[in-house]
Amino acid sequence: MSFLMSFPVSYRWLLLATAVSLVVALISMIVAFTANGTARRLRKRYRSLMRDTEGQDLETLILKTHAAMDALQGTVNTQGTRLDDVIRTVQSVARTPKVLRYNAFGEPGNDLSFSVAVIDAEGSGVVISSIFGREESRTYAKPIVKGTSTYTLTPEEKAAIESV
Repeated sequence: MSFLMSFPVSYRWLLLATAVSLVVALISMIVAFTANGTARRLRKRYRSLMRDTEGQDLETLILKTHAAMDALQGTVNTQGTRLDDVIRTVQSVARTPKVLRYNAFGEPGNDLSFSVAVIDAEGSGVVISSIFGREESRTYAKPIVKGTSTYTLTPEEKAAIESV
């Protein structure tokens, strides 16, 4: 403080103004360096955003992105339709056939008769029965539509259909 007092009053104000100017200059330099770093990061992010655009503006880039998204949405819709077709096809395919063996005439050791049901997810298909006896063997096929048949079904055939 005594150093400042050695100068005349007009010089004191000049020294004070110089000191304030130096502080303002230092603060300005700090702000400038911070702004430069921020600008550098923003330029890097902008270049990353605009890569492979060959001088296009941001509006053109956004419009192209929307067009690409619309094309992808169309592809997704097409694949959804195809998936629905596949699901319908799979449901119309017969499931694993079920075989029910039984003794048609109550003779010991004669479980050679059988009924096989081949039914799809909607309950349509066919039931095939073979009745084995000592003298003869007969085979029958009966169509099944939605779980029922126009022909009379035996209890074994009904059981084979229900087991599918």
